[in-house]
Amino acid sequence: MLNSDSKNKFGYWDQIYQETTISPRLNIWRAYMQQLYLELITKWIENFEQSPCLKTDLFEEAITDHNLLSLFPDDSVGLDCSLSISKAAYKRLTKNQKKVFIINADLRAIPLANKSIKHIFSGSSLDHFQNKFELEASLKELARILSSEG
Repeated sequence: MLNSDSKNKFGYWDQIYQETTISPRLNIWRAYMQQLYLELITKWIENFEQSPCLKTDLFEEAITDHNLLSLFPDDSVGLDCSLSISKAAYKRLTKNQKKVFIINADLRAIPLANKSIKHIFSGSSLDHFQNKFELEASLKELARILSSEG
C-alpha cells in the first residue's frame, strides 16, 4: 500500500517533467550518455538485444530521442511512477515505431510476473528512496521479477 508521501513524490516528477524544456546542449549530453550506456551494456551482456528488458525511470524516454529504451529489443518494458512521464515516454517511443510496454507503477510494487524479466536497467530509480525500507522493498521486487537467466 502506498502512503500519501509516495503519491506526493509522484506529483513532483510530473511537475519536473512539465517544467523541463529540451535545449540543444541537453540533447548533446543525452546523445553522449545513450552511447556510453550502450557501450557498457553490450560489453557486459552478451546478446542483450535478443531478450526484452525492463528499464526503470523513463525521464530520458519522455524528454529526448536519445534514450536507452529506444535501443532495447521490441517488447521491452519501461516503468515509471509518474503518469505524465509514462505517457510522454510512450508517445515518443511509439512515434518512432518502437514496440514497448509502458507501466505506470511504483518500483516497490511491480505488476509483472515472477522471474519474467531477463535484464533490468535501473540507472536512476533506487537513489530516490528516502529510507532503507523503501530501498529494500524495491530491491526485493526487482529480484522477484528477474529471471534465473538474468
